Amino acid sequence: MVPPSSSTPPVAHRASAEWTEADAPILTRTLGRAWAVPGNLVRHRALWLAGARRELSARLSGTVLGKLWPVLQPLALFAVYYTLFARVFGMGFPSQADGSDAATGVYLFLGVVTWSAFAESLTRGTLAFTERGELLKRAAFPAEVLPLQTIIAQQILMLVGLAAFVAVSSLAGIWPLPGAAVICVPLIFVLQALFTLGLCLVFATLHALLRDTQHFVGVLATLWMFATPIFWIPSAAVLPGVEPFLPWLQWNPMHAFVSCWRQALMSQAPSEAFSAGLLESMLHATVWAAVSLCSGSFLFACGARRLPDEV
Repeated sequence: MVPPSSSTPPVAHRASAEWTEADAPILTRTLGRAWAVPGNLVRHRALWLAGARRELSARLSGTVLGKLWPVLQPLALFAVYYTLFARVFGMGFPSQADGSDAATGVYLFLGVVTWSAFAESLTRGTLAFTERGELLKRAAFPAEVLPLQTIIAQQILMLVGLAAFVAVSSLAGIWPLPGAAVICVPLIFVLQALFTLGLCLVFATLHALLRDTQHFVGVLATLWMFATPIFWIPSAAVLPGVEPFLPWLQWNPMHAFVSCWRQALMSQAPSEAFSAGLLESMLHATVWAAVSLCSGSFLFACGARRLPDEV
């Protein structure tokens, strides 16, 4: 009788070894999926760019004026704020005895337009997963592109409105053209998109699990707007009572982004308009964008597997 060869392990032994093989820890797998989010956005850029084009077409189609609305609406908004706050209420900058009303109108307009784009992106992005649940049920679909296409579409509309305002205000002699700082606009655009994307990944994931998130975001956006220098000037020379709160502005991410837009597009701005220079504001915006994207990617990775069942 020939003894069995000792070089071939029993089949049962091999199956048992595969069954008992240790899997990667949950935290490691989650961090790996979070790390893959930026790469997925780059890899699937054609997907979210096409989605952004579809959203722009959907918003502008079926209207009488069509593509003129992104131009006319900001110009009408500037006329309202210029007339109401600068001419009627007389709000102005002490350092500009001449033309302070124009400076006030431009300051308010840039703040409102950039904030509105952010708030609209945040609100729509929170609903990105629940409104497109059928796409999340496809195994190969990258869910993280859904909020980004909404953000890009909204910020493109914002850029069109800002460009129209700059052109019309300079031709009409209301305010001069931006200076050399305008070259920072593409970087500010990208940083704000990444910052908003991080928040949308957080709230969209939470909204898929808890539908109260939508209402929370609405309240948060309202409170956040009043805490950001949109309708007020962060200067003790203009608002003496605001001085104790000025150090806290450095912890408001949207203060940095709104300041970046204003300083890039508002040349010859009054000295009271900003609490920090453009370089410092850009640095703060970069840090907040990185923190937001990392946090959003991690939370999205934690809940990604549950999304198809929850939506």
